[in-house]
Amino acid sequence: ADWDTPVTVTVSCDASTTDRPVCASGNRFCDALDGRTETVAHTVSSSDSYYDSISVSSVTIAAEVVYDESDPPRVTEARFNNLLNSIIITFDMATNRAGYSGFFTCSNILGMTMTEINLYFGTGVLCSFTSSSKLKIIFGRKATIEPNDQMKLKDKMIQSSLVSASLYTMNETFIINQPMNPTIPFIILSASSSAVGVCDDLILDGSGSSGSGGRSLISNFTVKSGTADTSIKNVSKILKQLNPSKFRVIIDSYEMHKGGTMIFTLFASNFLGYSSSSSLTIKKLDVPAPVISIQGSNPYVVTHSDQFQLKATSELPKLTCVDTSLSNAKMNFIWHELTGRYTGDLSGTSKNPRILKIPKNMLVALTEYEFSVVGYLIDNPTLNNTATVVVQVIEQDVVAVIAGGSYQQFGRDLSFELDGSDSYDPDESDGSFSYIWSCRAISSEANCSPLSALLNMANSTLQVPALTVAIGEYTFTLMVVKGSRNDTVQVDVEIIAGAPPVISITALSRIKYNIDEEFLSITSTVSSELTYSTIWTTTDDGSDVSDLFVSSKGHTSSVSNSLSIVLALSLLTEGNTYTLVLTATDSDLESSYQTITITMNDSPSSGSLTVSPINGFALDTSFTFTATNWVDDDLPLTYIFGTTGVNDDGSLDTTSLSPFGDERSDASYLGVTLSTGLNITNYTIGCFSEVVDSYGAVGSA
Repeated sequence: ADWDTPVTVTVSCDASTTDRPVCASGNRFCDALDGRTETVAHTVSSSDSYYDSISVSSVTIAAEVVYDESDPPRVTEARFNNLLNSIIITFDMATNRAGYSGFFTCSNILGMTMTEINLYFGTGVLCSFTSSSKLKIIFGRKATIEPNDQMKLKDKMIQSSLVSASLYTMNETFIINQPMNPTIPFIILSASSSAVGVCDDLILDGSGSSGSGGRSLISNFTVKSGTADTSIKNVSKILKQLNPSKFRVIIDSYEMHKGGTMIFTLFASNFLGYSSSSSLTIKKLDVPAPVISIQGSNPYVVTHSDQFQLKATSELPKLTCVDTSLSNAKMNFIWHELTGRYTGDLSGTSKNPRILKIPKNMLVALTEYEFSVVGYLIDNPTLNNTATVVVQVIEQDVVAVIAGGSYQQFGRDLSFELDGSDSYDPDESDGSFSYIWSCRAISSEANCSPLSALLNMANSTLQVPALTVAIGEYTFTLMVVKGSRNDTVQVDVEIIAGAPPVISITALSRIKYNIDEEFLSITSTVSSELTYSTIWTTTDDGSDVSDLFVSSKGHTSSVSNSLSIVLALSLLTEGNTYTLVLTATDSDLESSYQTITITMNDSPSSGSLTVSPINGFALDTSFTFTATNWVDDDLPLTYIFGTTGVNDDGSLDTTSLSPFGDERSDASYLGVTLSTGLNITNYTIGCFSEVVDSYGAVGSA
C-alpha cells in the first residue's frame, strides 16, 4: 500500500503452554483476566533513511480473552484404602492420566522429592491410574504416611481428558483421609507343638499376622497358668523383656514347668490404633515326644468353595535330658476329625501322609470342624504326639448377577429381558432365592410406571414386552435374598428407537484375573432380522492400555465383525478394571451395544523377607526365613521360600530360583541349612520368598 493509505493490522496471540495458567489458581476464570489490557510496542525499519528507526508510540489495547474449554482437574478426595497399603486420589473429572499407563514412578506425578516419597510411602512404592479419574499410590516397604498428612501433586502434569484441554493442575495440595472401613489386625499365632516334649524348647510365632498395611504391628505376648499348679514365673519374665516388634519367641525347655499347662496370648495393634489378639494353650510334657504341628493359623478359616490342605510338620524328639535313644527315625501320621461332621476321606488324599487334602464343597458353611494328626515313631509308637486345628467355615455372600454387563441398550420396538438367573450362592446352602427388581428413570423422558406389574412378579428374569417403556435412560436394580444374606446389582439400560440388533455377552467365569494368565477369551451372540456388523472397543472413559485385543496382526484397539475376542491379559495393569463394549449395527444403521467388565487381580504387596541370622556356616547354621507384613484382600495367603544366585555386582539373579518345596501356609520356614556361597560373591547366597493369594497372584521379595 502507499504510504498515505490507512492499513488495518490484526494482532492475535496465544499464551504458550509454559506460560499457563494465567490465573494463579490454575482455573480458567479469575480477576486477572477481567478487563485485561496489553501493550503493543512498535519498531520500524526501512531502506529509506528518513523512516528507518523512526520512533512510534506504544499502543494500549483491550484484550479479548478466549477462555479454555475446561478447568484443570482438581482433587476431590484422597483416602487410605481399607487394607491400609495404598492411597486412592480421586479427581473431579476424567484426566489425561498425566500421559502414563500401567505402573510408573511416583516422583513423576507427586510434588515431592524421591527421598520424601520413599520416606512417606516406603521403598518400592508404585503409582498407577486405576481409571481416568483415580490415581492409586501402592505403598512399598516401611511406609510412614498417616491420615491427616498433607500431599502435593507436581505442577503441569495433569490435564482434563478433553482433546482441547490446555490448562494443567497447579498448586494442588490435599489432606489424606482415614479409610472408610479400616482393617483390624488379624492375628495368627502358631506354636512348634501344642504338647512340648520334656527336652524340647517351645517356639511361638506370630509373624504371619497382618492388618497394618505392610507396616510392622506392635506386639505384646502374655502368659497365664492353665492349671493351678503350673508355675509361669520364668516364662512371664522372658515375655516381658521382648521388643514390641518381636513376633517370634523361643522359650527354652528348662524355663517351663514340667507337666504344666500355659495359655499364651499375642496382642497386636496397627498404626491406626486398632488391635486384636489370639491365644494358644500349651502343655509341657514330662516325657519325650516328637514335635508335631499343623501349618497355618489356628483356627484356620475357610469357605465352602475352598479347596485346601492341612499339612503336618514334625521334628524328632530331643532326648538330651533323658536316658533314651532312637533306633529308627521313621515316622507315620494318622488324621482324624474329632467332631464327626466331616464325611470325606481322612487317608489316602495325598502320597505324603503328612498332608490331608480337603476338596472344595465338602465343608458346610457356618460349621466348625476339628482336625487332628497323630505322629509317632514307627519303631516306638509310645513316642508320639498330637496336633489339632479348628477349621471354621465362614459364610460367603450371595452374588447377584444380571447377564449382559452393566450397560445395555435395547430397541423400543423389540421385547427385551434382564436375566438374573445366574445369581448364585457360593455356599450352596439349602433354600431358594427371592428376587426383587426395581427401576429408576434417569433421563427426563424415561418412565418406569408401565413396569410396575412386571417388577412385582419377583421372577429371576424381568421380561419386558415391546413398546412397554418410553425411549430414555433407566437404571434397573436386582436384589437377591437368601435367608439373612442379600446382594444387589445394577444395570444401566438405554431404550432407543427402532429394532436394533439384540446383543448378549457370555458372563465371565471368574471375579478376577491375573496378568500372568496371558489371554482371556470372551464370546457373545447377536440376533437381528437384518445383516449387521459388530465392533469391540473400550469405553469412552478410556483405558491405560490402548491395544488390548489380540488379532492375527498382533495387538489392536478394536476388533470388527467377530462375536468372540481374545484379550491380552499380560498387557493389562494389576488392580485395574477394563470395560469392553460390543456394538452391533444393522443395515438400516440402527445400532445397540452391551458391555462387560474385567477386573484384574492385585498381587500381594508391601511386604518383605527377613532371614535370621544373616551370617552362618554352610550345612551347620540353622536359618529362619520369614515373610512379613504382606497385604492382599484375597486370603488365605501361602508362601514359598528358597535361594537364588547372586550376580557379580551383588544383585540377585531372579532367573535361577531354587525353592525349598511347595507352597506352605506358614509365613516362616524354620531350621534351614544352606550350602556355601561362591568366593566371587564373598560367599553370599541370595534368598527369596513368594507370596501367593487365593487367585494365584504372586508377590515376591
